[in-house]
Amino acid sequence: DLVRSRGLGDVYKRQVYDAHEIFSHELPAASEDAFYRQKKAQAEKTILTAADFVIVPNKQRIQFFQQFHTGLEAVRYSLIENKSLAAYTIPVSAVFTEQLLPHQCSLFYGGSFWYGRKQDEFPFLGQALATAQIKFVLSGGRNEYLDALLKEPGTQYLGNIPAEQYCSFIEHISIGLAWYFPTTINDELCAPLKIFDYLAKGKPVLAARLPYLVELSERYPGTITLFEPGNWRECCEKAIEVKQQYTLIKQQFAAVSLEVFTWEWQYNAIDQDFLKAGIHLCAE
Repeated sequence: DLVRSRGLGDVYKRQVYDAHEIFSHELPAASEDAFYRQKKAQAEKTILTAADFVIVPNKQRIQFFQQFHTGLEAVRYSLIENKSLAAYTIPVSAVFTEQLLPHQCSLFYGGSFWYGRKQDEFPFLGQALATAQIKFVLSGGRNEYLDALLKEPGTQYLGNIPAEQYCSFIEHISIGLAWYFPTTINDELCAPLKIFDYLAKGKPVLAARLPYLVELSERYPGTITLFEPGNWRECCEKAIEVKQQYTLIKQQFAAVSLEVFTWEWQYNAIDQDFLKAGIHLCAE
């Protein structure tokens, strides 16, 4: 008994492992020594085995764990998606919205900026979009990589929108961009919160063609348009298509209750999963 071996007496404390990242493959194989990767894989397997409950954000990660760590049929997985927290929002500041021109079609990317995501293509994408009267706007934490991108024409940086204002801001954009590039397994099996933030506000989504995003596009037909990861030309072409078919795409949302994209909608399902594992959340 793991708990008793730690000298905690007869009280058994439940252990929940949040596996939103695949710890054993957080870096590209070429950039990490095989010894350290093996040790991390062993630690990950031990944690999966010891936990009473393993939370994952999509079924693709469950499949990865099952194939990579063989012989762990008894692991209890619970699929809890990274949905939008609708209640955690306040009206967005005019500092951000006043930078958007009224009635102008905009493609919005909000998130982190780093070399592995192939965002060097953003200035090219922005310049191509401009010829179709689509404004490419960015938000997120500023760093040296983003500063280098902003030296080139084609994009407009709005600033770092506070998390509690993010959902309110989305109401003011036209299309949400989920730009991911599969540098690591975690990127390939990405489960971005932002895609649900866009959908919860009824905004069409432009997303990289990665396993989980393909699944979402099939689950919610017509609301998500896919492009080859890292391909700014196809991304631009698809953005133009979305603009041209905007009214039709917006009608697709009528077939889906927008509350299914929210965290609040999942409360009962989450509670039932925990109860099956013998864990009482003590929450109403």
